[in-house]
Amino acid sequence: MDYQSRRERLMAQQSVDALWIEDPQNLRYLTGLELSAGGLLLSQKEQLLFVDGRYRERAIKSGLTLHPLSLAELSRHLIGRTLMLGFDSQTTSYHRYEELRQALATATLKAIPSPCCSLRLIKDREEIALIEKSCEIASETMRIATAYLHPGVTEREVALLIERVLSDLGAEGPAFPPIVAFGNHSSMPHYRGGDLALQEGDRVLIDLGAKWRGYCSDLTRTLFLGEPPKELQRCFNLVERALAEAIQLCRPGATVGSLDAHVRSIFREAGLEDKFLHSLGHGLGLDVHEPPRIRTDGHDKDIPLQDGMVLAIEPGLYLEGIGGVRLEETLLVTTSSPKVLTKF
Repeated sequence: MDYQSRRERLMAQQSVDALWIEDPQNLRYLTGLELSAGGLLLSQKEQLLFVDGRYRERAIKSGLTLHPLSLAELSRHLIGRTLMLGFDSQTTSYHRYEELRQALATATLKAIPSPCCSLRLIKDREEIALIEKSCEIASETMRIATAYLHPGVTEREVALLIERVLSDLGAEGPAFPPIVAFGNHSSMPHYRGGDLALQEGDRVLIDLGAKWRGYCSDLTRTLFLGEPPKELQRCFNLVERALAEAIQLCRPGATVGSLDAHVRSIFREAGLEDKFLHSLGHGLGLDVHEPPRIRTDGHDKDIPLQDGMVLAIEPGLYLEGIGGVRLEETLLVTTSSPKVLTKF
């Protein structure tokens, strides 16, 4: 990946003299390094990486100029220089801001919300290839997990199976803890599996994702092992329709909010809009939940879709005490038509 180009494009977007990046995922995006702690100082003339001894040997391969990771070292480098230093106000705590302000007395700190966001919204060819591989692993894992379902198996056992299969297929691990919900538990969107055993005729909701070389996928399926209650079958038909129509709307120029609004109109006409308990979806990449958040009333509602965006679309309806239905695909926005990357 062309990390140098990413860093240069990032600085070209900023109206500051220098930019300080500490968020581990943004550091990975800009350097290719997995760091639990570190800092990147960017300016038009310099690209300096601050790491502690744990990462120095690995960081040497980045080609960046290295410095010890400490506020004292950062201050020493900037001492006497009057400049405007941008920092990520979305990930920097107030305590950390105070530390920076006191250590960098000659710099003016400027809060920049998510400075890498606009770059990370659009995936390049290498990123797309990694996400496609992640989706391939997730899809195969879903096939194996659903084939394993049988009366007596517990939610926890299926979740553990999913994690083992992801590892066996080469994933770094799950993109998030897998959700396995049987019966009435499927009415809770972010349910954590327990010891409930599967019964004949039950309903099953499985939500899983893989992480491949840092990049995530997201896939959800709802299955009925027998004849479902009529109200749940109706919900399934509506969610299936909503998913298909939302995917077809994922084309360049469509706004994020319009996707969610369309799905809500389908559920509203059926008298079930209040059973849709979350946003229609989200972007994904290095994080399983990245901008844009696909919601009518969200901060991202006016963002237009662009070629190269990767989205998870996940309409759902949840009937308390009865069960829920969610279907989800990971897709790529292209200039021609949306490309569904999950295959199950």
